[in-house]
Amino acid sequence: MSIEEQIGISTISLPAINTEEAIDAVAEAGFKAIELILSIGNQCAIGYPDRVSPSPGIWPRTCSKERRKKIKEKLKPFLYVTTHVQLEGTNIASPNPGIREETVKQYIECIEFTHDIGVSMVTFHPRGGCRHSQYEHMYKEDGDRYNLDFAKKALKYAHKYDLQMGYEGTHGAGWPVRDLILKIKDKRFGILIDPTQSCLRSVPVSYLIESIRKCKGRICEIHVHGALCRTINITSHLPLRLNNIVDWKQVLSVLTDVNFKGPFMFEITSSEDYRTVIKDCQESKDLLIKWQREIDGKR
Repeated sequence: MSIEEQIGISTISLPAINTEEAIDAVAEAGFKAIELILSIGNQCAIGYPDRVSPSPGIWPRTCSKERRKKIKEKLKPFLYVTTHVQLEGTNIASPNPGIREETVKQYIECIEFTHDIGVSMVTFHPRGGCRHSQYEHMYKEDGDRYNLDFAKKALKYAHKYDLQMGYEGTHGAGWPVRDLILKIKDKRFGILIDPTQSCLRSVPVSYLIESIRKCKGRICEIHVHGALCRTINITSHLPLRLNNIVDWKQVLSVLTDVNFKGPFMFEITSSEDYRTVIKDCQESKDLLIKWQREIDGKR
């Protein structure tokens, strides 16, 4: 399997089209991998000052059996297909038991949806125990317990449906993830690594690289996008040509060291025209392939 076949686009990146249109657009652009975002309404691609509608997000609770069958058929040409839970207003580690219980229910519905459309991987956002970050340390023990509790529930479905699962991290999805994953001994539950989000959370590059090595065999997916740090602000989810945050050649090198063979999914939101976004993803794909070939040539 070449890296070219591992590279795809997350539908969270594609505004003003629905899921089916997004699948067609990614396939027509020559990508062999795709990530479907499971979300309510227009929560995915959001414009300014107004939300862009429709969105490629799909909420399992309102997706009929007939539509699931059609989506399953559309996905057949892809080599890698994943789903990613990004539901508005959810928190599997909330101190509020009502929010926690409803979130678990919706996440299980996402697992069932993933199975129904013939996909073998679903990833989640872990969450913190408190919405005020300055107090999050006070809820660390409870947050870890609730996130681990959900993983145990989800693993029953992983074995039932033969699925791979994971939490997004190492940091950047609401909770430190690496140590959680290392506590889960079942390899069906791994980690989706977003290097850019980790660095944006002030995680040292050394910690990111160490985490990739420590999680060898547990990495199920990589989210890819660029970010620019300027004195006035930091902007992320950009094409890779617009990046000074992550040394992607270093990341690719260590992923090669740990024999990562999963998908690289672009989360690039560079335009409110999905066609422009796809062009930026194609250009970024060429850069990833170039960097990987340079790495392979030195080995």
